[in-house]
Amino acid sequence: MGNDIVIHVDRTVLATILAVTVVAGVLIWWARRWYLRQLAKAKHTTGAYGAISPGESSEMEPAKVRYNFILAAVGVFGLCCVGYAGAHRHVTEEHIGDSVLVEIGHIVPGLLATQQSAIRKTLTDWEGHIQPETFPDLVWRDIGMALCLAVVLSLILEQYARSRLQGEIRSGVIEAAFKRLIPAAVFDQVRVHVLSAKVVKENWAVEINVRREDALTQVDKNLLFATTILRYQLRSLTGSVVRGEPIKLGIDSDRRVQCTNGTVLPQIKSVEVGMESYKGINLTKKLNPEGTLFKTTADIDVAPVIVTMILEEAIRVPDTFCWTTSICTTDAMITIDATTVQDVEFDVSAMHPDQERIVNRVAGRTWEFPIGLLPWQGFEVVTKWLPQPSPPSSPGTPPAGATVVPPASPTTTGTLAASPATS
Repeated sequence: MGNDIVIHVDRTVLATILAVTVVAGVLIWWARRWYLRQLAKAKHTTGAYGAISPGESSEMEPAKVRYNFILAAVGVFGLCCVGYAGAHRHVTEEHIGDSVLVEIGHIVPGLLATQQSAIRKTLTDWEGHIQPETFPDLVWRDIGMALCLAVVLSLILEQYARSRLQGEIRSGVIEAAFKRLIPAAVFDQVRVHVLSAKVVKENWAVEINVRREDALTQVDKNLLFATTILRYQLRSLTGSVVRGEPIKLGIDSDRRVQCTNGTVLPQIKSVEVGMESYKGINLTKKLNPEGTLFKTTADIDVAPVIVTMILEEAIRVPDTFCWTTSICTTDAMITIDATTVQDVEFDVSAMHPDQERIVNRVAGRTWEFPIGLLPWQGFEVVTKWLPQPSPPSSPGTPPAGATVVPPASPTTTGTLAASPATS
């Protein structure tokens, strides 16, 4: 009979847990649905990255407070139920120790007083641990645990749903606005590479130091040696850490040259990603077999992660080469230091529809592009030789380009003097 009662209580407790969990879930679902309806009625639209505008934020503040209040109320009520069940334990009217001593006396007659006292003390210590819980205590405890579990699950789902909702806003709102303005194939690329971007590149700087190297000019006098430093910052756009963001740094393999000393250019010398430094063997493990592509992954947080690459390459004169970015980029700059090469000119332009927005901050040396760059936009660099001045003419030597008139014979002097000069 006792076993039947225990089974009945367990089933009832399980049913209570299920019922309370359903009720709590429905309550939280209703609160969230109400909150989202209030969000849909907001007058202001979202920004390009799904951020709520200041007007909408102030308008939605009461709804957000109410939603958080419902979650907090459910959680506090659940904790109170658990605390009540723990404090309100049923105390039996009859001491268990007396009943057990009577039974022991029947089984083992003639116990001494000291033995009975020791048994009583032991039973008294156990009595607090074996007091039974009543059915209401079990119900209140399980209700509290169910409510607390519902709140924890709601917070986890809320965080997940918020990130999904921001993604839907970023794509849905922009798609609805521009669906009739640009082709679907073009918008798909914008959605993948711009709207769905989780990371942005900031302070993208390319520094090229040009000089002559005998080992390179012996191969081709039109080649210059360059040490290039690429540096930028990566920052998360999601408001949280982006795990395993791929980092790819590539160089142009078409300009491959082998110097007379055996050095092969271009060549990546070192890479730093945040606190990680790659040199020597560690760098080789991250490069492709040709040594022209570096690949790794990194966790990108709201705080910027600095990426730096140092490489050596050959620059041909005259020629055209480009530096492009693979993700959305802001504050781009390129610097070319060619002070030791006086006979070469570098001209830089932006690979962007608004090319005129590029600013030559330092004449012939530093160029800045103050507006953003989309994936695969960047800088185009044109190299060319400066025209050399003509050597000064010696006395009696006609200047370059002048018409040389042969000495006239005595019989034709008068005729040449009267005729106009021809060239």
